[in-house]
Amino acid sequence: MAQYDLDHQNLTEIRQEIIQNIYKGEETKLSFSFPQKKLMVFFNGIISNVLGHIDLMFLLDSFITILRESLLNAVKANAKRLYFKSHNVDITNEKAYNDIMHNFKNEVIGDLAVLESNLKQSTFFVNFSIKLTKSKIHFRIENNALILPKESERINMRITQAWEF
Repeated sequence: MAQYDLDHQNLTEIRQEIIQNIYKGEETKLSFSFPQKKLMVFFNGIISNVLGHIDLMFLLDSFITILRESLLNAVKANAKRLYFKSHNVDITNEKAYNDIMHNFKNEVIGDLAVLESNLKQSTFFVNFSIKLTKSKIHFRIENNALILPKESERINMRITQAWEF
C-alpha cells in the first residue's frame, strides 16, 4: 500500500505518482488533518483523472459530492472530539454531549481558521484510501476517532434512507 501524508508534502510533486499507483491497482492511502481548499481541489483532480481513465466520467459530480460530504463528516467528528477534550467534557455523557454541541457548532464550525490550526496541532487525522480494480473503484474514508453509538445510529439511518431511493 502506498501512503502519503498530505499535510507535509507538495501536492503538485506527488500527484502523478499517486495517480500511477492507483492505475496499477495499488491501494493508495492519503492522510490529512484538515481539508484545505487546495486539498479538496487535489482530490477532485485525482478522482477526475481516475474516472476518465476507466471511462466513468459521467459519475464525477456524484462521486465528488459523496467524497466531500464523507471527508468533511470525518473531519467534523475529529473536531468534535478535540472540542470536548479541550473543555474536559466526556463525549459519551449524553446530557453533557447535548449541552455542549450547541456551543461546538457556534464556536468551532463557524471559525475555520481556528479549526484548521487546532486539528493540525492535534493527533487526529483522516485517511482517504482508493483502490482501482478492473471493474470497481474501492474507496474508504476513516478517521482515528472512536465512533459513538449515537453517531453510528445516525449513519446507519442515512444509509437505510439512501437505499430506499
